[in-house]
Formats: sequence, structure tokens, C-alpha cells
Amino acid sequence: MLTKENILAFGAKRKVKKVRVKAWGGDVFIRGVSAGEMDHIEGMNEAYRKDPLSVPYHRATACAYFLSDESGKRMFGDDDIEKLNELPVAGFTQVFNAGLAFNQMASIEELEKNSETTPSDNSGTS
Repeated sequence: MLTKENILAFGAKRKVKKVRVKAWGGDVFIRGVSAGEMDHIEGMNEAYRKDPLSVPYHRATACAYFLSDESGKRMFGDDDIEKLNELPVAGFTQVFNAGLAFNQMASIEELEKNSETTPSDNSGTS
């Protein structure tokens, strides 16, 4: 059975994936984000769908969360988002989509890998 310490220690680990960004002419790492970061990204996405002008730096912010070094440490901090927002959108679109897909797939894979079937209680139901 996992303990509180086991669960909290898991938060320090970040899966990464190398992604080729044609628009930037090279590879980058994208990382698994925290629950809080994903909540922020999903909140921005929802607000953006309702009113795109209400969420400045939407794509740049999400990409700042996704882009990382090989160990999963964020490459760009919150202070870099305004500068990132000035770059051409092509590379960000690819990183944004890859980051969302990677995080959704990583979540599903983790759930499937870590789920266990509870033993039957022999009452005929499972």
C-alpha cells in the first residue's frame, strides 16, 4: 500500500519525451506536468475557447510548462512567457499539441499500468 510519503515523492519525477519541432529545426524535450499545471492549462484552454482575447499568452504559457531539459526540469520559467509569446506560432503549435497528447497519454498509461483488480470476495460479484 502506498504511503503519503510514497505519493508525494512521486511528484518529483517527470517523464519526458523528445519531440522534433520542424519549425525550429531541432528536437526538444516535453515533460509530464503536475496536476496544478495541467489544471492551469485546461482552464486556459476552456477560457480561450470561450473568448480567445481573454487569455493572453495562452500557447506560450502552456509551452513554458511543457518544454524541459532531459531530466524534466522546466526550460522556461514564468518570467520567460512574455518573450516566448513573441516567437512565431508554428513551433508552439507543435509543442502545445505534443505536450497535451503526451500528458493525456502518460496519464492513461500510468492508470492502466498501476491499476490492480481487487481480489474477488467470492460473492459472485467483482
